[in-house]
Amino acid sequence: MSDDPAPSLRPFGPGDGDWLRAVHLDHYQRVEGFDASFAAAVDSAIASLHVRAHDPRSLFQIAEAGGVPRGSLFLAPDDHHDAAGRLRLFYLDPALRGSGLGGRMLDRALDHARAMDLERVVVSTFTRHAAALTLYHRRGFAEERRRPVHAFGQALEQVDLGRGLA
Repeated sequence: MSDDPAPSLRPFGPGDGDWLRAVHLDHYQRVEGFDASFAAAVDSAIASLHVRAHDPRSLFQIAEAGGVPRGSLFLAPDDHHDAAGRLRLFYLDPALRGSGLGGRMLDRALDHARAMDLERVVVSTFTRHAAALTLYHRRGFAEERRRPVHAFGQALEQVDLGRGLA
């Protein structure tokens, strides 16, 4: 990995959809053990993001190293609260985790949300994603709800977090 150029952030492009779907399915099915129903959730998330692609409040970023996508984080207006942004499809190649890149991506999304006058940013994850929870807490997100869910063939505990931008 030391020979790889430093990762850069760029906008989501036309060729990124297939990579985005494949990497999420591979990671969450192979590593996390999610069942085939996860594919429909990923497809729905990607379709929702395409609908919001031209909304200036949205920010679709890809982390790239050596011309290859290595991470994603998307901010789009929340479906339930127009003054809030929702983070979705946050993924970082395991080789880049702990490098500070995830924090850089999250900071960029928060800065964009502030610039677009969004009042808050929300995100949902699962308790077993401890590194993600730590990153969110370090960036000022607070837990708003925790509940057991049965999703993707597993019993999980979902955590909904949010933070104001004032």
